[in-house]
Amino acid sequence: MEKFQKIAIVLILIAVGLVSRLWLHVPNFAAVAAVGLFAGYFFRSHVAFLVPLAIVVISDFFLGFYDLGVATFVYIGWLLPV
Repeated sequence: MEKFQKIAIVLILIAVGLVSRLWLHVPNFAAVAAVGLFAGYFFRSHVAFLVPLAIVVISDFFLGFYDLGVATFVYIGWLLPV
């Protein structure tokens, strides 16, 4: 697969995760774990870990950051499905 296609897929996955977390906010549901699982299967490299991490960091920028100690464990939790 071309490098351009991989970059496009990463950006689409991040966009889907951001939309599910910011705009389509159903209580207690976000597609971040599903996107991370798909990224882990599809890329099988360190890029897969960047997808859910980027989603959470960018969405937290808009939602508001919280305590760094708690955020560290939350971010690690989002990386587990990958």
